[in-house]
Amino acid sequence: EAFFGCTGITSLVFDRNPQKPLQIGKSAFSGCSNIAGDIEIDRLVYYSTQTNKIIPEKAFYGCSSIHSIVLPNEITRISSGAFYGCTGLESINLPRSLASIQANSFYRCSNLNIDLVIPNQVVTIGEYAFYECTSFKSISIGYSVTTIGKYAFCRCKFTGDIIIPRVTQIPEGAFLGCEGLNGILE
Repeated sequence: EAFFGCTGITSLVFDRNPQKPLQIGKSAFSGCSNIAGDIEIDRLVYYSTQTNKIIPEKAFYGCSSIHSIVLPNEITRISSGAFYGCTGLESINLPRSLASIQANSFYRCSNLNIDLVIPNQVVTIGEYAFYECTSFKSISIGYSVTTIGKYAFCRCKFTGDIIIPRVTQIPEGAFLGCEGLNGILE
């Protein structure tokens, strides 16, 4: 909660000096609604444990003016609510190393206008993970995904197909109220 609610912050520039590593913690920029533009989270800027390199819980919660996020290839988890309510977010890359997208990660990121490709290493998509993401072009879910949480894609809008290769069970409300789906492919 280092900068929690600091609405006066309008941009973030991270020092990329490997001698000065920086780790962001839980709710680090939560509620900083005026941070605008593009954010590049390089290999030094995230929370790290011995086995995981993660975007922490609610790290950018409510940062409604961010336009794009570039995640480093080492990220293995996007924690609960990490980008919740980032309504200005138009693009994000999901790195191949990603194994888990937790609950509410992209809740109400209504301008996320991408072909969403869930990487093949992802096993779990949490509840409400992409709730009300109303600008998707299409979705392709990686072949390792075995669990999709309740309401994960509820009230999303699409302009293309959704590809679900290996999910064996689709839970309650996972695609409830979705608009524009052209087809579901397995």
